[in-house]
Amino acid sequence: MWKKSSVVSFVFVSLTAVIVGCSGGDTGKQQTAPSPEPEKAMVSIDQLENKSPITLKIWTGANEILWKNTIEDPIKKKFPNITLERVPLQQNTLEKLIAAGNPPDIIHGSKNHMILQVMPTKMQFDHTELIKKYNYDLGRLAPELLQSIKAFGDKGQMYGFPNTRVLYGLLYNKQLFDRFAVPYPKDGMTWDEAIQLAKRMTRNENGVQYLGMELPFYSIIPSQLNLEVIDRNDKASLSKWSRGAAVSKQIYDIPGNQGPLFGNLAQSYDPFYKQTLAMLPSSLDTMFGAAKNYPDLQWDLVTMPTLPEAPNTDPYMNYSFFAVTPMTPHKEEAFKVIAHLLSDEVQTQMVRKGYPTVLKNTDIQKQFAAEVPELQGKNLQAPFKNKQSDPFVSKYFDSSVDLLAKNAFIKIMKGQGDINTNLREVDEAIDKKVAELKK
Repeated sequence: MWKKSSVVSFVFVSLTAVIVGCSGGDTGKQQTAPSPEPEKAMVSIDQLENKSPITLKIWTGANEILWKNTIEDPIKKKFPNITLERVPLQQNTLEKLIAAGNPPDIIHGSKNHMILQVMPTKMQFDHTELIKKYNYDLGRLAPELLQSIKAFGDKGQMYGFPNTRVLYGLLYNKQLFDRFAVPYPKDGMTWDEAIQLAKRMTRNENGVQYLGMELPFYSIIPSQLNLEVIDRNDKASLSKWSRGAAVSKQIYDIPGNQGPLFGNLAQSYDPFYKQTLAMLPSSLDTMFGAAKNYPDLQWDLVTMPTLPEAPNTDPYMNYSFFAVTPMTPHKEEAFKVIAHLLSDEVQTQMVRKGYPTVLKNTDIQKQFAAEVPELQGKNLQAPFKNKQSDPFVSKYFDSSVDLLAKNAFIKIMKGQGDINTNLREVDEAIDKKVAELKK
């Protein structure tokens, strides 16, 4: 996920000094009250009290272009005395930075980084007091993202602020649908309807095998039911995934529709770029980023297909977040940097460049990708129509557990054993792996 225009000001609070009136008692002489002290207003959230040069280290997954355009430049313009130092998270774990005595001042990571790196190293910081001090309006944020952030704390602590989010949708190739005289997909489809379209689009023509639809991730459909891999009691929970697994298998069971299974995004997108794949339900940042490289590809998107028991629900919520660290000596400055990056002004700039906003302001949301020429004319509001699920992610959900789950789904897709048996067996394997990780 690495990768407004009326500006709404932040609401902030001012502290006023108390004016004390004095009386000299019963002396018979009139007493003159001292002049009131001048009001002392607290420095607002969009002002820095310290004007001295400050360097803030940000641990981030943003590449250099994203860093410059969406983080460094906005802060340099707003707070010229602050220098931001980029600390790439790809080469630096929090554990190593802490051990070296060089912890960051701000964390910019994904939801999974909070679970797998921030909290295990006790680098989470509750921003509640700073939020109260500056009367920061949390109501500006999308409520589902705010709820997800608060769920990290056992008492609803605010351990960070969402910055941008992953969007989902069903990509489709307009040329293929036109060639085979099949109606385009539409917003609001169920998986049953999408699978029927996939059946009509799957065919072999002139020696070329065309696939109707492919799933890039094994968890896309089950996650729409808000199902976790490992539950809050550290027990594997894939036995509950039989419904999602059965629907996923229907796609792979379409005769001639046997594409690569859950390899990586590049493998899934390759046939779409080569115009042999008609539909691809996926996160959308890859297509948005690659669109300029495929000017002849006539594609569009609709909402992600959904299940009747979870209407209007997309796959698992994912987002990047900013957070002040407990070890920084510049907590207020770091907080104000984050607040500015979440301002209507900066979020609008990001949105227009194709980075989805985390604000609930629909006027800003409607400007999504307005400055991205290759995305003009696309159904860009479709990804905002559904809510996203937010299944619990365990700190034990590492790459080895992910591989166990993926391999179980590959067996299911290929018909190697029945669904319930495969899911029960992988639960046993994951429980064993979790026990090893706990040691």
